[in-house]
Amino acid sequence: IDFAAILVLISVFFGAKIAVNLSKLYIAKRFKRSAHYDPGTEYVYIQLAKYFIYVFSIFLGLKLLNIDLMILLTSSVGLLVGLGLGLQDVFKDVFAGFVLLFEGNLRVGDIVEITSGSKNSTKSSSGIVAKIVKINVRTSQIQTREGNVLIIPNTRLTQEQVENWSHGSELTRFMINLTVEYGANTELIKRLLKQAALAHPKVKKSHPILVRLSNFGDSGLELELVFWADQSWDINNYKSEIRFEIDRLFREYDIKIPYPKRDILMNSDKENLIEK
Repeated sequence: IDFAAILVLISVFFGAKIAVNLSKLYIAKRFKRSAHYDPGTEYVYIQLAKYFIYVFSIFLGLKLLNIDLMILLTSSVGLLVGLGLGLQDVFKDVFAGFVLLFEGNLRVGDIVEITSGSKNSTKSSSGIVAKIVKINVRTSQIQTREGNVLIIPNTRLTQEQVENWSHGSELTRFMINLTVEYGANTELIKRLLKQAALAHPKVKKSHPILVRLSNFGDSGLELELVFWADQSWDINNYKSEIRFEIDRLFREYDIKIPYPKRDILMNSDKENLIEK
């Protein structure tokens, strides 16, 4: 490759960069005119336009250098097979990236909950809630509630169980679990729990608030406070504020939240401990 060919390549890719920037401006201008502006859809169109321009520029550069692409591919078929076997995980992530861009179920700006494990498994404590910041060809960037930006492979968003909080109904049912002592006034406790939930401004007053007895536990009566609220990035803070209000009401009405107890019996004859 001589100096003139290098100048041709530089000119082609410099022109591609200008074309990408112009396409960004054009797409952004067209989308912002729409009454139903969606930044996630705008991002998808910009990414697809960028990939198309760069791929076209590669083929154009090879054409201007008089390089036959078919000869190049057939002569390197063995190398391509080896690369395919060694980089199959990378190709999976790339394919998953195009699926995310074309399918549109997950978009930039969506709040998602990612649960580790297969799609058929139940939710576990390992799930994380994050906001999608960027979707690239192979990886995606997500921002957690702590403000950390994680770079994850695209296959994690396509093969694992992902709940999209930004799609469907924004109203969701939430639950707070607690335990009270055996023998406590359950009618009073039901009234106080509903009062604590209704006192929070984010709880939907138009939907029923339920107090359920879920189980007779080892330490006391296990209850569930069920309420409806908007699916929000700060839902854990809202639930914490409701718990503080429950604690205040329980102390005001002298209702005890039990803690685990164990009785230890001393056997003086065998000199051992038996724990119940």
